[in-house]
Amino acid sequence: MSIQDSYQRKTVDRNSDKRWSGLANQKVLTTIVWFMFLLPTSGFAAAVDNVQSGTLSSSGNGTVTANITAVDLSKSFLIFNTRSNSNRPPGSMVRGRIASSTTVEFERVTNESSTISIQWYVVEFQSGVTVQRGSVNQSSSTVNVPINPVSSLNQAYVTWSKTPSSGDGAWSDDDPIVGELTTTSNLQFRVNVDNSNHVIWWQVIEYTNAAEIFVQKGTTSWNSSTKDETITLGTTIDEDNSFLLVGFRTSGSYAIGKAMLRAEIKNSTQIKIEREKDGVAISEIVWQVIELKDGSTVQHEKSEFSSGDATETESITSVDLNKSVAFASVQAAAGQSLGSSKYTNDDISGVSSVTMALTSNQ
Repeated sequence: MSIQDSYQRKTVDRNSDKRWSGLANQKVLTTIVWFMFLLPTSGFAAAVDNVQSGTLSSSGNGTVTANITAVDLSKSFLIFNTRSNSNRPPGSMVRGRIASSTTVEFERVTNESSTISIQWYVVEFQSGVTVQRGSVNQSSSTVNVPINPVSSLNQAYVTWSKTPSSGDGAWSDDDPIVGELTTTSNLQFRVNVDNSNHVIWWQVIEYTNAAEIFVQKGTTSWNSSTKDETITLGTTIDEDNSFLLVGFRTSGSYAIGKAMLRAEIKNSTQIKIEREKDGVAISEIVWQVIELKDGSTVQHEKSEFSSGDATETESITSVDLNKSVAFASVQAAAGQSLGSSKYTNDDISGVSSVTMALTSNQ
C-alpha cells in the first residue's frame, strides 16, 4: 500500500497491498486507523454480487461523475475516501452518492479551485441487504429524517457526507456532524450550529437477516482536556469480522489537530477513540460497531505518516479485489477518510484525510 500527497506520486505495488494517499506536512505525525473487509459471495442471505471502484478528482464547484456497470440501487451502497490541501471547508469537503443505476456522483460547493482527490467503492449485494439513501439540508442543529422502518437498530448502520457553504472560511462548529438511527424509522443528524446552506447525503444500510449482523452504537463527549477514551461494548464481538465508524461534532474554530480523531477496535470488548492534541471540547462522538456474521472477514490496523511522508504501504492478507473495500473509521464530513494529527498551525483537515485503494501485483 502506498500513499501519495498532492505534489508527488510514489507507487509501491505488492500482492494485495493497500495503497493510501494523503497530505503530508513537515513535523507532523498523522495516524489513520483503517479497515478492509472481504465480503461473502454465497451461502448466506447477504451475498455480495460485486465491488466496483475508481478514482475521481474535483477542482472546483459542481459535480464530477463516474460511470459504473448497472447496479440495483436498493441493494447497493457507496463508500469513499477523500484527500485535500485546503484550510477552508469548500476545499476539503465533498458529498457523494450513487446517483443512478449506472452513475456515481460527487458534489462540491465552493468558490475556489483547489483539488480534492476521491477514491470510491460501490458495493452491490445479490440479496440480504436493503439500502435507503437521501438528501437533507442542515437547517437545524437537530435534523430528523423519516425513513422506511428497518427491522431492528441492531441490523442497520449509517454513512454520510456533506458540503458546506461556498464562502465558508474556516473549519468550525457548523462543519462536523454526527448521524444516528434514533428509532427504527428515524435518522437524526446533530451539529452544534445549523446552516441551511450545508447539504447532507446519507445512506442507511440494513441486513435483512438478524443472524448475519449485529450493530452496537453509543455516544460520548469530551471536555477540552480529554485526549482519549476506551469504551466497553455491551456485547462481545469477533474482531476479525467487525468494523467501526465514528462521527463527531465540535464547538468554535480551532487548529485542526485538536479535533481530528482516530478510532479503533481495541479487542473483543472495547473500542478506543483518540486525538493527538487537546484544547477544544468535542461536544459529541457517535460510534457504530458493526459485526458481520455473514462470512465476511475484516482486517484492520493503524498507519502513521511521519514528518514529510506522503505515502505509506501496508501488507494485508490476500483478498479478492472484486469483493473488498478499504476505508478509514472516522466520517465527519467527506466520506470515510479521517484520522488524527499533531498539526496545529491551521485548520487544514487534509493533514488527517487519506484515500485508500487495494492493489495487486503489476
